[in-house]
Amino acid sequence: MPRVKQTLDKTGAPASKLRFELTENMLAEDIDFVVQQMNRLRELGVSISLDDFGTGYASLAYLTRLPLDELKVDRMFIRSLDVEAEEALLAQSIITLGQSMNLVAEGVETELAVATILP
Repeated sequence: MPRVKQTLDKTGAPASKLRFELTENMLAEDIDFVVQQMNRLRELGVSISLDDFGTGYASLAYLTRLPLDELKVDRMFIRSLDVEAEEALLAQSIITLGQSMNLVAEGVETELAVATILP
């Protein structure tokens, strides 16, 4: 974390414009350490995303422990929305979950995804 703070201080870049993305497989290592580091980043004003949600090691229980700002829906759920009703339902469920936890859900930016998933 010192390097992030030094870089922000040196460049004058606003921490609010910086977003760290972590993947679910990072959570398989040492969840307590990961949460500690995420909290340190958040104290600096950096936002944090969980990328490719739904494909890795993150259990739903992790979502209550992780200081996240955003869930990013994995593209595998979005790729064939026009063909697979189950994938559309799963993507909608992930978005609803994220919204209920005050997390922004990303990964559904295409016109088809928005039309298929969002009410």
